[in-house]
Amino acid sequence: MRIVNEKAEARVRRLDPVGIAVRYGLLTAFVVMCGFLAASRENFATGANVRTILLTSAVSFIVAVPLGMLLQSGGIDFSVGSTVGLSVVLGGRFLSDYGLDPLVAIAAVLGCTAVVGAVNGLLCARWRLSPVVVTIGMLFLLRGVAFVLSGADVRRDFGRSFPYLGRSRWVVLDIPAPVVLAAVWGAVLMTLWFRTRWGRHAHASGIDETAAISAGIDPRRSRFGMHVLTSVSAGIWVGVLFLSVLGNGLIQYRVDPDWTRIVQGSVLVASAGFQVLIVKAAGRHRVAAKSVGDGDARSGITESDPPQPRYVGSSDDTTRSSLVVKGLTKRFGAITALHDVSFSVNAGQVVALLGDNGAGKSTLVKTLTGLHQPDDGILELDGIAQRPASPAHAQALGIEAVQQGLGVVGLFSSAENLFLGREPSPPGPLKYLGWIDREVMRSKTAEELEGLHVSVHSVDAPIISLSGGQRQSIAVARASLWATSVVILDEPTAALGVEQSAELLRLVRRLADSGTAVILVTHDMPQVLAVCDKAVVLRHGRCIADEIVGVETDVTRLVGLVTGSVEGRFDAK
Repeated sequence: MRIVNEKAEARVRRLDPVGIAVRYGLLTAFVVMCGFLAASRENFATGANVRTILLTSAVSFIVAVPLGMLLQSGGIDFSVGSTVGLSVVLGGRFLSDYGLDPLVAIAAVLGCTAVVGAVNGLLCARWRLSPVVVTIGMLFLLRGVAFVLSGADVRRDFGRSFPYLGRSRWVVLDIPAPVVLAAVWGAVLMTLWFRTRWGRHAHASGIDETAAISAGIDPRRSRFGMHVLTSVSAGIWVGVLFLSVLGNGLIQYRVDPDWTRIVQGSVLVASAGFQVLIVKAAGRHRVAAKSVGDGDARSGITESDPPQPRYVGSSDDTTRSSLVVKGLTKRFGAITALHDVSFSVNAGQVVALLGDNGAGKSTLVKTLTGLHQPDDGILELDGIAQRPASPAHAQALGIEAVQQGLGVVGLFSSAENLFLGREPSPPGPLKYLGWIDREVMRSKTAEELEGLHVSVHSVDAPIISLSGGQRQSIAVARASLWATSVVILDEPTAALGVEQSAELLRLVRRLADSGTAVILVTHDMPQVLAVCDKAVVLRHGRCIADEIVGVETDVTRLVGLVTGSVEGRFDAK
């Protein structure tokens, strides 16, 4: 990818309609609605009406903030309303019965609700109990506790300072204090959501949990934090304001109250459809993916001249072996999925992992990447015995994988996906908050994609707006950026067309030429002949061949090895 300079890249980001639609579609609809109401109703844009809208929305903001964030992190909580009720009762008790200062009472209430969130998080995130069952149960439990604590008594005397929180106004613009509080609350939480590792990891876990796990993120940790802190996303906050303004407009148009909710729901759904239409329209005009290296002197590869295999070293050359698998065995109950599997992958080598469905390829990949733990055997990385305990551990050892599901988060940009789970922080105190240095991410992503001759119209464009080949290339680029030992590609061209597959194969070959060890899982035998240096064949969980792909190797032989009609060799043993 060629980005002429940072100013040109900034212009591309600003003018990217897909990114704007995905991130700000609801906000755009909100602005359009406000403009229409201001133009059509003379009382809508008055200061008094705007303050009324903000005041009536403030409490909804504060409540919707934590719930919306939790939903976007992949969790759910039906006990929020009961938690609010319990908070009111506890606050009344602390203020009226115990005479606590309002600030002290607020701190005490927040401490109690944090305990409730911790219990929900422990049961739902850590112990993986059903969040629906747990939070509905908590709904009734908290409601019962609130009734027991309140009884039939009515509390009125909360002290002089308490009414100030709800009735005071900000002198400059005459804004009610609850509105200021809601704005500060929302701004802080949105900043944490969009600019820190905590928020990005939680959001990634909610969008695509598999991709988050592949990036070394533990979704349970994110969701536990969400149940405790229950933060907010900008989309939910704007959504609350959207409905408040729409409701106010309907009142000014004197719409029947029975129809108000129907109209609100219809307009909100229509705004989401409007966002989708923008994405699709922009996608039709996006820049087509073309490799800078197509047919040029740097790659030496063209469509008519497929890449030739280049064998690098041998398994006897242990100084170049990035990965050595010895006697790997994996059982699932009485079923042995892998039995005494042994092979090696050298630096700069592309090794094809072949086998029919059920041969054990996926189990082997998951074992190498830490998703499964082997029952026997060892892995040697650069001569040191290792046993990856999790995807994060495997990545720390230098093993990166591109699974069949790609492992990319569709709503995240190329830069966010390349650095997912490894976001850089600027020097100084901000790094202790998990602050993300976006400029470093953008520049490093542009540099990595350019080095691999991958073209995208903007590193800030959401992955969902890219073509299938570009998405695969981004996944491969992320693996190549972080791998220090091995990159594993599981069926990378399965869902791609001919041209996109050819481009990805060129990328694989360039990756190996840079000195990376590559394992390519594929059913496409011509691809093996085009880019692979040797083939490892599995059948019923056993390694039945480990042979060099040479001039005598053809599709017939490879198919025969997979089906068992041809006896395999062990050239590399």
